Amino acid sequence: MARDLGPIPPNPRPPATKMPLPPALEKKVQTFRQSLAAIMGEPNPKPLLAFDSFIAKQLERNRRVEPAKLQELVSDSLEAWRNEPREEFYGLTTEQLRESLLKLEDLSFRDGVRLAMDDTRVVQSMYVLLTSGNPDYRKGAIFTLEEVAKKDVEAINFDLFRRFVLEPASKEEGIALIENATEFGRILARMLQERSTNKVAKRLMERIPRTENDGSIRVVLKAYTHLSRVNPDLVDMTFVAKELRSANDLNRETAARIVQNMCKARPAMVDAKLLDTMAHDVTWAVRQVCAHALTNLAESDPKRASDLVKRLTKDKDEGAQKVAALAEGAVAKR
Repeated sequence: MARDLGPIPPNPRPPATKMPLPPALEKKVQTFRQSLAAIMGEPNPKPLLAFDSFIAKQLERNRRVEPAKLQELVSDSLEAWRNEPREEFYGLTTEQLRESLLKLEDLSFRDGVRLAMDDTRVVQSMYVLLTSGNPDYRKGAIFTLEEVAKKDVEAINFDLFRRFVLEPASKEEGIALIENATEFGRILARMLQERSTNKVAKRLMERIPRTENDGSIRVVLKAYTHLSRVNPDLVDMTFVAKELRSANDLNRETAARIVQNMCKARPAMVDAKLLDTMAHDVTWAVRQVCAHALTNLAESDPKRASDLVKRLTKDKDEGAQKVAALAEGAVAKR
């Protein structure tokens, strides 16, 4: 599976300030830096900043030490850094992360997923790769996590999943959340459907609206988008209705598409006020989805759909009138 994550990056550039190390020790440090860069899939990953700062402090602390002793001290410190749990690696040591990813080398995607299900460190390493600056590494990681969730949702490490979805603590985690909202949403939907994880998923979904984080809210919307197709009874239409009035255009459009699906799957759960809100949205994208929703409603409840279209036809808002015309045209072609 490692081959699916993209090519190994070029050697990382050294720090701006040349490190005054004996040649043998400098080679050891640079080799470790290159290894760390390869692990993260980019020339200069964020963890290198922590490593360079660590080495710089060691040099400053021991600047009056003889070269031989300096080499011994820094070598010991380097070994400690390699084998201590790192916050940026979510509790894995650098060596554990490297070993976990090496296990995936030359495995097919399917076999890599099987390994991840049996090895918690491999799952942890996927969350680390979600923060990589390499988009191929990030995609490989989220695809692996989603596939693991399909087979055993309890194996995805709920604590780390919650951290990304509810409380992204870094810029990199925030980017991963927005970039992979659809996949995170489908994992959350699967958690909601499974009896063993239903309660924790509900608690998480109850907390997310209070964060007012657009990325987190988008994950919930993506979860309901998936559920509106596979298990519509689990969709919270109160939440969807609230997001139809969001200031975020993309979130409003996603909420509208949920309504569109529900008009076909569970029309009784769709209040006419939601369709009216969509028809009067400031963006044509949401209004267009409203027309499609009315077309879906016409299949299951023709009279109700007809009454709504007639009301919109007489509306003073030109945008709402266009929605009605588009819906009428679509119904006529069926």
